[in-house]
Amino acid sequence: MEASWAFSGSFNAALGKTSKFSFSNISRFGSDYLGEDDIHTLIMTNLGYAVAPQLKSTIGGIYTNEGGPKPSVGLQYTVVRKQFLAMLFPNLNMCKQPDLMTISMIQYLRKVTEKMRFVGRIQSLCILNGKGHLFSTLRFRTGFIRGKYQLGVASDLNFYGADFAFAKSFGLFLQYQLL
Repeated sequence: MEASWAFSGSFNAALGKTSKFSFSNISRFGSDYLGEDDIHTLIMTNLGYAVAPQLKSTIGGIYTNEGGPKPSVGLQYTVVRKQFLAMLFPNLNMCKQPDLMTISMIQYLRKVTEKMRFVGRIQSLCILNGKGHLFSTLRFRTGFIRGKYQLGVASDLNFYGADFAFAKSFGLFLQYQLL
C-alpha cells in the first residue's frame, strides 16, 4: 500500500470544571485509494484521573481490526505553555500478548492577527508487542486557527507490520473544537 486515505478524530474533555476526571477518544480509519486493502481501524477510549497538574493515570480500551478489543492502562504527561504543548502518553493494552502503545505530540501556536493563529503539530503513534512492530504513524499538520476552526495542510506517514509496509497520504485537514 503506497498511497492511502485516512480519517481521524479525537475528543478530549474534562468531566466538569473542578473535576480531576477526563474522557478522551481517538478514532482512526484508513485504507488505500483503490480499496484493495482492508480498512485499518483504531479506536481508543480512556477515562483519565489527574494525579498531578501535568500527569494523568488512564484506564480504558482500544480496538483495532487486527487485534480486536483490549483493555488498557496508561499515563499521560502534558506540558502546556502559551505557545507550546507537548504530550507523551504510554499505554499498555492488556491481553494474552500485551501491546505497548505510545502516543506523542508537539504543537506550536503563534498569534498572526487578533482573530487568527498559526498552528504547527507533529504527532506520533507506535504499537509494539512481543512479535515486534504492529503499527506506527507520523502525522504532520500546519495551518491556521480562527475561532473553533482549524484548517491547513496535512501528511500522514503510516507503517504496518514487522516489515514496515509504508502508506502515505497528503491533503488538507479541517478541525472543529466542540467544547
